[in-house]
Amino acid sequence: MAGWATFRMGWRTALRAVQRRRALSTAQALPQGQVTLARIIGNDLYPRHADGQALRNLDLILTAEPACDGWDKLFILNRWFDAAAADRAAQVIGAAGHRVINIPFDAASYAKALTDWRFLGPDPDRALARLGDFGRARADRARLWAVRAKLAAAIGLNDARNLALTHGRDWTLVLDGGCFVPEHSLAALRRDLATPTVAPCLVIPMLRLGDGDLTRPPRPDWREEPQVALHQSARLRFDPRFPYGLRDKTALLTALGVPGAWDDWARDPFLPAPEPTPDRHRFKRASAAVLRLPSGGRLEEAGAHRSRHQARTAAIFATIAHLDRLTGAADAALTRRLLQA
Repeated sequence: MAGWATFRMGWRTALRAVQRRRALSTAQALPQGQVTLARIIGNDLYPRHADGQALRNLDLILTAEPACDGWDKLFILNRWFDAAAADRAAQVIGAAGHRVINIPFDAASYAKALTDWRFLGPDPDRALARLGDFGRARADRARLWAVRAKLAAAIGLNDARNLALTHGRDWTLVLDGGCFVPEHSLAALRRDLATPTVAPCLVIPMLRLGDGDLTRPPRPDWREEPQVALHQSARLRFDPRFPYGLRDKTALLTALGVPGAWDDWARDPFLPAPEPTPDRHRFKRASAAVLRLPSGGRLEEAGAHRSRHQARTAAIFATIAHLDRLTGAADAALTRRLLQA
């Protein structure tokens, strides 16, 4: 079975390579331009993240990441629940000479966001009963989809990513908040973006930092979900229909035609199909990787993918329950039943 899966992935990768060469052969070269290195920094969500990890990683990035002459750095503080901490972080970023956009958390908007159980059944009781027929993984995906409006108000990750693209320059590298660009990778990415290209999308591999060495050139690990850089001419955007934790980035990778493990993930009938894009197959692969800084505990270790996924899902559900109580959400009781079913 594993041999067949390996063959299928190899065949699919080869087919996509042919499609990519064909798509790029008819495109016009893009002019060289200015570059924005953008990061989206959100809340620490326990148990996926250790308390205070976002601030520790931000401090490390500001103090240890090499300067990128001619590049612009943009930090987006995405709906931090602690407004005072967000203000302090914004001041530190500004003092370091970088741009910052603070998206405030709007408790009133969150309180109005309702759980949608209707795709599971005609009434809440039958919707909850149907969840019991699903396996754990599918049931968790259904729960995430049910609370998508709450997640949009609490996290809105793809809206924040698209905001980075709006405020970026000719090229915008849209990095997760815990990503660090070491000197070797920065030089390689500068060459990638300075080289004439017809591809408006650059796909950047990521390596999880396990030993704390920020100086060793990271080896690209294409098994991880990559980071993405988009040129201003790209039509492709992050799809806000997909909430945090439920294919928020891989929907873009699928639409773009980047092969990966996400091609074999289960197709749930309640999820929308990725929007078609004229940018499909119009990407190139970066020649160097970025590092993913620790998020707390041992979740960044090799082979911990399942543990990371389970911790993230648990963190999302705990956050929703907390915010429902905090804001007095009208459907808090029903949502609690759904998340605990």
